Order: sequence, then structure tokens, then C-alpha cells
Amino acid sequence: RRAGDTEGAAGGAPGGRPLHEQRVLDMGCGTGNYACAVAPHVHTMVCFDGNASMLARCQEKLEALQTPNTPSFMQGILPDLPMDDDSFDSVMCNLVLHHIEDEETRNAGFSRT
Repeated sequence: RRAGDTEGAAGGAPGGRPLHEQRVLDMGCGTGNYACAVAPHVHTMVCFDGNASMLARCQEKLEALQTPNTPSFMQGILPDLPMDDDSFDSVMCNLVLHHIEDEETRNAGFSRT
């Protein structure tokens, strides 16, 4: 890829929105390490986790970054995602899937967000 490209992994999904216009869900955000890396570069960042204390730590970290957008935070458990279908351009899910034994539950969130 050339520097400045807005397509592909560094800049957005092929044929989709450029990264700075994307609505991104961090499904299983934990304490926000990945969300902190991505949030300054996207239009909308939603952090979702089942653990209230980890979600609170994620919120602390993102608020300290003072990103140009305002991230939002939701607590819940897969597959019960409290958002409409097709709400996001991209979904991150890091260090989560090995905690979910049921394959149908693992896939449920990805297919509808």
C-alpha cells in the first residue's frame, strides 16, 4: 500500500468508508488497550464488555486521551448486543473469543453488527 491510501486494513474496508468516517465497535473491549489505539482515528467508537470494572477502566483511559470524538460505553454479554443490526462499519474483538465456548454465540454479534 502507498502512504495515504484510505482503503484496506490501514485506512478502511475495501469499498467502505475511510477509517476516519467509520463507526467501530470494540466487542469485548476489556480495559481499552485496543480502543485507545483506534479511537483517535475513527468517527465513532463504541466499547462493549460484560465486566463493569473493566469497562470503567476503559472509559477512564479513553477520557484521558481526549479524542476528538466522544466514545460510548455499553455493558452486556454476547450474543445480547444492545444495538441495531448493521450499526457499525467495523468490529474489533481481541482476546475474547476463547472465552466463548458456543460457536453460535461467538458468531452472533459479528453477523448483525
